[in-house]
Amino acid sequence: MIQKNQFIKVSREIFDYCQTLEYETIKVLQTIMCIGRDKDHNHLLDKNEIYERARKYKDNIIGWRTKDLDIYQIIEKELLHQYLRDGLAILGMEHLI
Repeated sequence: MIQKNQFIKVSREIFDYCQTLEYETIKVLQTIMCIGRDKDHNHLLDKNEIYERARKYKDNIIGWRTKDLDIYQIIEKELLHQYLRDGLAILGMEHLI
């Protein structure tokens, strides 16, 4: 178990790294995270349709805020690593894990 100081330091490092990424990349990461978190996808859809539906939902229903806020929304998740791993698996990209 990591201590609070260590967690804050690592979170800051992840935030700083994410700041170097294009905003579109942050949106892709957040979409994959949501796919892995929610896991209640229609199994009749192919992997591209799952991603497209999740992305359209975020684009059109929830909306994006700012790059900083969207990065915070990603890094605040305690189970971020699991959500990303599960999202990649659902999308058939396990080889990236």
